[in-house]
Amino acid sequence: MFHDIAVASKMTDHWNSSDVTSTTDAAPSSEGVVDDVMQFTLAVLGSVTVVMNVFVLAVVWRFGWMRNNANRIIASMAVTDLVAGASALLSGVIKWGGVVTGGPSFCFVYNALDICMAFASLQHVLAVNVERYVAIVQPLRYKKVFQRRRVYAYLAAIWIWSSVLGVVFVT
Repeated sequence: MFHDIAVASKMTDHWNSSDVTSTTDAAPSSEGVVDDVMQFTLAVLGSVTVVMNVFVLAVVWRFGWMRNNANRIIASMAVTDLVAGASALLSGVIKWGGVVTGGPSFCFVYNALDICMAFASLQHVLAVNVERYVAIVQPLRYKKVFQRRRVYAYLAAIWIWSSVLGVVFVT
């Protein structure tokens, strides 16, 4: 997460500099090769993340018996990971290709989205843990505590809170 903020800062500096071609004309160094390998790996992992989370969402959507409260939380978490994976894929392709587009506003949105997805992912893990805890320790109260409407309210709160934190931490 903090690495992405530093990279976005470099992207902004690169965008604002008057000599944009200086970074592409230099001879490749060992640091440049390592950066290329890292960005390629980031793009590959982003692609795998996107594909796997699409599979999770397709299974939950396709099979009606999979639409229970636990899987609703997991599907919401899959959306979070899908967006994070797409962001990593985009980041890897942009940085690996050596093209910086969008300027400071792109960096702001990218960093806010990255932080938002990190917080949302952590909160989804917490929600799954709380849901499983209540299901195991207090099975008689489970249906009251985790009604469908409440689960949707919990998920909405997770997304709203993560979005607010994403914007606040970037500004």
